[in-house]
Amino acid sequence: MSRDFIASGVPLRRGCDDNERVLQVANFAIRAGLLVLTAAVAFTAGWPGRGGLAAQVVALAVAAVLLVWWVPADRRAPLRVRYAPLLPYGLAGMIITCGIASVTRSGGIFNLLGAMAALSAGSDIGTAEGYVVTGLGIAATEVAGAAAGSGAVVLAGYPLGLVLGLAIGRNLRASRAQAEQSAVLLAQAGQLRAEQAQVAALDE
Repeated sequence: MSRDFIASGVPLRRGCDDNERVLQVANFAIRAGLLVLTAAVAFTAGWPGRGGLAAQVVALAVAAVLLVWWVPADRRAPLRVRYAPLLPYGLAGMIITCGIASVTRSGGIFNLLGAMAALSAGSDIGTAEGYVVTGLGIAATEVAGAAAGSGAVVLAGYPLGLVLGLAIGRNLRASRAQAEQSAVLLAQAGQLRAEQAQVAALDE
């Protein structure tokens, strides 16, 4: 592999773009799959009653809107920058509504959507915002669960999923930052080698 090939950065950039597109498609597929799975399990496991059904429908609607809304922004940098300030509010709405739905009968499956939203909060928004969004979800779940007379397992399960999702998201964010830093250092090293080769050629 020649130095010019390494130093140019074009093949590396193309490879990074391809990898990013693959990850975006996989990310969307996983989220859409979890959404469909949650709806299927919640509505076939037995009706949760009028209030529980309303909570589950609202949670699914919020999750679906957030998924459809954020996909174009995730694929296009200008939209991502424009919509980024709104993402914490969308994630907070999803975490809170899924938390309330999780304490209804047959609503335990909503733990998956809540954990997914917490993971996004850890990886896609600021540290303080992620903690606030997760804390609001835990508080809403505990209040709704206490009002519904939910057991300790139900009251502990959703917050645990949120905390784990947030921790995984933070680790993904740190790994992504480290990978981007490594790519920059690699590009700089390639450029330096190319400049050194040009200087050596001129000296000869």
